[in-house]
Amino acid sequence: MLVNRTIVCDEIGRVLSGYELWWVYIVASVLLYAVGFGLSSSVYGLYYFTKYKRPSHGQQKSKRLKEFNSYFKLLISGDTIPSKILITSTLACNIIFLILTVYRAYVPHLVEYCFELSESPEKIIELLVVLELIGFAVIRLFATNNIAGYWLDIYTITDILTLPHIFVSVTLGVDWLGLRSARFFWLTQLITVFRFIPRIRSQDNIDILSIGVYFFVLLLFGTGIFHLLEYSNDPWEPHDAKNATAFLSYAYFIIVTITTVGYGDITPKTAFGQVFMVVYIVIGLAFFAALLPIMSDVASSIKAKNLYAKFDKKKASRHVIVCGHITAFTAQAFLKDFLHPDRGDSNTHVLFLHPTWPKTDLKNVLRSYYTRVQYIAGSVLNSKHLQKSKLFSSSAVFILADKYTNNPLEEDNGNLLRLVSIKNTTTEIPVIIQLLLGSSKKQVKNIEGWNPGSDIAVCLNELKLGLLAQSCLCPGFSTLIANLFYTSDFPALTSFEGLNAWKEDYIEGASNEIYTTHFSPSFEGKNFQETAHICYNKLKLILLAFESPNGKLRKFHVNPSDVSIVVKSGLHGTRGYFIGQDIRQVAVVNSYCEVCNGDMTNCMHNVIAANPKLCSGYEPLKEVASLPRKYPLNRHKSYMVVSFTPSTDDNFEELDDQFSTYIHEPKKLQDSLLQSDFDIIEKDPESMPNLENHIVLCVFADDKSPLLGLHNFLFPLRNKNIPRQSMKSVVIVSQRPFLKREWPLIRSFPEVYVVEGCPLRIQNLQAASIDSCSVCIITTTLSADSDEPAINDKEVVLCSLSIQKYLKRNATRQVQIIADLRQESNVQFLDFGDEDEPDERIYKAQPFACGEAFSVSMMDSVTSSAFHSPGTLYLVEDLIQCTGTKATCQIVGVPLNSEEYDGKTFQDLYNLQLDKNNLVLGLYRKLPGTQEVYVNSGASISSSEESQGKHYVITSPNRESLLNSSDIAFVLVNKTIHVELS
Repeated sequence: MLVNRTIVCDEIGRVLSGYELWWVYIVASVLLYAVGFGLSSSVYGLYYFTKYKRPSHGQQKSKRLKEFNSYFKLLISGDTIPSKILITSTLACNIIFLILTVYRAYVPHLVEYCFELSESPEKIIELLVVLELIGFAVIRLFATNNIAGYWLDIYTITDILTLPHIFVSVTLGVDWLGLRSARFFWLTQLITVFRFIPRIRSQDNIDILSIGVYFFVLLLFGTGIFHLLEYSNDPWEPHDAKNATAFLSYAYFIIVTITTVGYGDITPKTAFGQVFMVVYIVIGLAFFAALLPIMSDVASSIKAKNLYAKFDKKKASRHVIVCGHITAFTAQAFLKDFLHPDRGDSNTHVLFLHPTWPKTDLKNVLRSYYTRVQYIAGSVLNSKHLQKSKLFSSSAVFILADKYTNNPLEEDNGNLLRLVSIKNTTTEIPVIIQLLLGSSKKQVKNIEGWNPGSDIAVCLNELKLGLLAQSCLCPGFSTLIANLFYTSDFPALTSFEGLNAWKEDYIEGASNEIYTTHFSPSFEGKNFQETAHICYNKLKLILLAFESPNGKLRKFHVNPSDVSIVVKSGLHGTRGYFIGQDIRQVAVVNSYCEVCNGDMTNCMHNVIAANPKLCSGYEPLKEVASLPRKYPLNRHKSYMVVSFTPSTDDNFEELDDQFSTYIHEPKKLQDSLLQSDFDIIEKDPESMPNLENHIVLCVFADDKSPLLGLHNFLFPLRNKNIPRQSMKSVVIVSQRPFLKREWPLIRSFPEVYVVEGCPLRIQNLQAASIDSCSVCIITTTLSADSDEPAINDKEVVLCSLSIQKYLKRNATRQVQIIADLRQESNVQFLDFGDEDEPDERIYKAQPFACGEAFSVSMMDSVTSSAFHSPGTLYLVEDLIQCTGTKATCQIVGVPLNSEEYDGKTFQDLYNLQLDKNNLVLGLYRKLPGTQEVYVNSGASISSSEESQGKHYVITSPNRESLLNSSDIAFVLVNKTIHVELS
């Protein structure tokens, strides 16, 4: 193979014609590859053969080899200082090699030329560099566990094509332009070195630099190969490098060609060059296409980092922090309610704090509220991120929960940990936390820094089950409460062309919500009934409750009958809770003047402020009380103005006389079983209960379903405010695994029975006497499907439709069906006879208006209300009575079919009941054309059932609305007051 230099070179160092030696370089690389692969494979094969042939000796060798292998792995890992030095020095050697490669491309302009080593310092430098690179290649070989993978690796192939080159050229005294440019692939080692530099460690910087490195490598590798082909000329053509172009000019040609500009000033002259460019352009375009998504992600990440990395306090004089479960859906629901114009708070901004960058759908939500919403990518568990979110100057922190999670315990524990992180940072900022389980609500009292006076825990499942239970006692109750707390966005009634009269009444009533404000001096010293009369008859507002000062705390009174509880005017005096259209209507209360009440325009605050002489009897408040809360400007402290005396909340398993709940000795599940799909039940027929006018609860669950907390459903139904003889039996239809886990929580409640099996089976519903019950509630705890959320209600919807069809044929009385939906849009499938649009929102749909549909998402409004009017949570808990504690009020349905109400208006009804210390909140009116729905035509109907049929809810009707004999009034009574239902 060796050739005498004097034979191939002339006196000026040119290679003589006919002695081209490029093939020697190729043969040397192939032989080196074959010998290296064969030798290393043989050594490893011999080791494994010895290991299995002589196990004892092989184990010792294996241990030594593992240590040897681990040492070399650590040496190239980049995790230690020696390894970082080795990798950096190897990279430096590669860069020197590539510089020499570009130099060789320019000097001389020959494919092959002869040289003297003593006269070529660049060759000596190249030889030293190659020795270091060979050492690194050997270290890589010793560090590998996969011999075949090592020899097929792109870096190993690059070493084989480039490192033997210098030894062949020194031996022959002839240098070939060669495949040196393949060495550009080793520049990708820059990405590893970048990670050693502190200022470049961020993933965004690494991604940007990686894109640049890959582009540079691909460009220079292609340039080198194209340059070689063009300089070498085609084998069948005589060699002539005069028309060849400089090395870097080909880089310019490649960029212009791949970007489809193509000026044409440089073109490939050889056939091999043309073929290579065709292949290279295809590879280059594919490479750039693959890089586009990465480049887009990097650009988006950089933009997001600048946009979502810090909180601009200058844009927000006051702000609240929202963390926990943040998605486009939860953010939209929260912002729509929290920032609703009816809240009357235009200065409080919302700051979302979440660990990840917002996705596209969440970004769209943020853009919709961009003037009052900001977002920070960070964790509430990180103190630095809490500082970036200006926690100490915030007005409150909201922790949202995933209402549809398959693991509510894990979700609650995560939110409790967020609460701990906040309280470890500061105990002065109020926290409003959403929880799913009642047991989790009790745990917040164990967290250091929890303040029952200002911090609020909203248990969503507890509220939902309590609302559904009260709806069994007072049909339509869930819709009434949801409408009072939900800030609806109904347009003006004039925009609803062709609406039925019932829908106009419903929409007008649903536009009312609960708002709070202080009282003007004109109410000073008046008790609740006197104040309620004035507010309704003169200001068109229904007063629900007083919130009065009680030392450092404040006390809540719902429809108090105690005449000693009177109004104390002023900003630090009594606050009233009203039902009204918006905060502006309610704000009239703090500017009302009793002296000139005949002319209401003279009592408006802005009129009097402009000309105080209009009324000599009015003394204006020092501060306008149209805002729901007062926010301190102290940068280190922020308190809720309203804080309440914590109510007794002992464990439900320790019920005693302090609770107004009927209980008995715990029963075994088998003793309360009516029927089972699994076992044959043999019971004395006389011991079976005679079920009529009872409540059926259908729960879809399996062995993986979380606990629902059915004791919260039974607390309102077993409250001692209900006479024992009026207490309705409850039949629970569900699968055995779920019932076994729930039973220890409900075994002490009387008149509770169980049917084991799927609620979709008609035999199980018949065992529960579905045809003679008064209310049937359908809910589910089955695992949610995140891919298609609408399908999560399939069991509830199918069961509801099945029961409706069965009752039309077999029922002997009116049966109300209440479907508890996860996805609001599924309300359209509950009733084929309604007039709703397919995409109608749940609060506008007929089933919801009639109290036949409910969704826990409606309770999100309670969370917002807990900030703007903290007492609203205590109000709804008092109305629901879901905790088993003594209640101060109760809502009952009072039929208006007596002669006392003939020809009367709603205002007359309100005043009549108010004189009895009762409050009328709305009407439950019969839906036109729905008489005796679900009632078998062959069954006899008593006179007391004349008002049967579908009803819809009217919240706080117009004062001039005439009463119908089929109406049922929602009356809020004090628990000590006896209500006559005649």
